[in-house]
Amino acid sequence: DRNSGVTMNMMYDFIAPTEEEREFLLSCLPGADETFFRRCAMYGAYLYKTNETLNLTRIPPESFWSKHVCDALSILRAIPDLEGGGDLCDLGCGAGIPSVILAAALPDLSVLAMDSTRKKILFVQETADLLSLKNLHTVHGRANELGRKDPYQEAFDYVTARAVSDALTLASEAAGLLVPEGRLLIYRTESQAEPETHLLRKKRIRYSLTEEFSLPADAGKRMFMILENLPKHR
Repeated sequence: DRNSGVTMNMMYDFIAPTEEEREFLLSCLPGADETFFRRCAMYGAYLYKTNETLNLTRIPPESFWSKHVCDALSILRAIPDLEGGGDLCDLGCGAGIPSVILAAALPDLSVLAMDSTRKKILFVQETADLLSLKNLHTVHGRANELGRKDPYQEAFDYVTARAVSDALTLASEAAGLLVPEGRLLIYRTESQAEPETHLLRKKRIRYSLTEEFSLPADAGKRMFMILENLPKHR
């Protein structure tokens, strides 16, 4: 059990967010409390301890808050509805970005972390246990298969995807998971989204783009592609 290696001292020794990063997070979620920040710190400590033996992230610890936490939570700038709760599936969740952060920030949101790599799913489940995140669940599998089975078929109001695949592939994989009025939320930059919009129009997939904004600490740019009414393949 890798959890036993994460102590309270490790949590408090982990790098704290800068004032700029903290202000950014509070601009995304004004109600973020100290429990949220403590959970993120514990997650960071556990992530980088585990990363010593399991390849989970290439982002250095000093950029954890800006490139992982701030980036994950920035989705609230595009979809503030997430604060109201619902069911969300994080497709290709990897090390748990954004699923762990969203579950820690939004207790009324039920989050399912999905990935085809078993070791990553085990890590996210251990993280959920470590942080006592009762609203974070995990499943090992592929979206295009699980989306045809209960209890995952047409079960989610939102599907998120960050650094996973191209928009058309994601649309195909997410279609079976989403309720009829559900939305696929893809983390992108303008330069990443631009070549994908032509293909989405060609396939007559309805989408919208948010404005691009800057992440703190020179961590880059972010915007979101929002896809709706995805064609379902029976």
